[in-house]
Amino acid sequence: MKRFFCLLLALLLLSACGKEQRLAPLYPQEASFSEGYINMKLYLPEDWQWSVIEPDPDDRTAAYGLQFGPADRPDAYELVHEPQTPMFCGTGVHVQKVTLPNGEEIAVATEFRMESGFVWISLNNRYCGNYIFYSSLGALDWREHEQTLYQIIRDARIGEGYISGFEATERAIRAMGKKLGEEKPRIAFWQEPDRWAVPCAGADGTQYTVYVSPEGKVLGITEE
Repeated sequence: MKRFFCLLLALLLLSACGKEQRLAPLYPQEASFSEGYINMKLYLPEDWQWSVIEPDPDDRTAAYGLQFGPADRPDAYELVHEPQTPMFCGTGVHVQKVTLPNGEEIAVATEFRMESGFVWISLNNRYCGNYIFYSSLGALDWREHEQTLYQIIRDARIGEGYISGFEATERAIRAMGKKLGEEKPRIAFWQEPDRWAVPCAGADGTQYTVYVSPEGKVLGITEE
């Protein structure tokens, strides 16, 4: 059974919407990628390696971003933007909340079978774009670097210069004004290639979508 990433967000990530104070990165090596509205910067251990996963001009649905890992497994991990809504098979997947070194909570989905498995961490709604962290290592390999990876995620600089989905939601609420019903929108969805879409329930029961640019400008309101 396929489960879209938005289900995880709606159930597990809504509490982490405040702005945090930036702390100095723990690791010294900088890895970066930028393409249009998508940008990311990671700070890795000095002896790790990294490379860029470039956008595929022949496949607009292909993920792109950064691949990284220790010297013996430089392809162990990825932080990528998914142009299409990311999904995974929900059967047998364990989802838990993990507290990062700065106190922020993230949802971590894992499934391990013998020496294989996967780790899936959605960073969506925090930054413009569909940002997903992936690992396809087995349980022992994952646990060896687990705390290092949480530190890397804590220190990551993602979507800098643009508003988050939480901020887009706030702008949508203001744009709706008196048309908005009692239940305020709580989540925004990134819509390729250049906007946030915020579903809103009107006071009269009409369903609306408010579109907001990465710079924070309300682009329009449509009835569904």
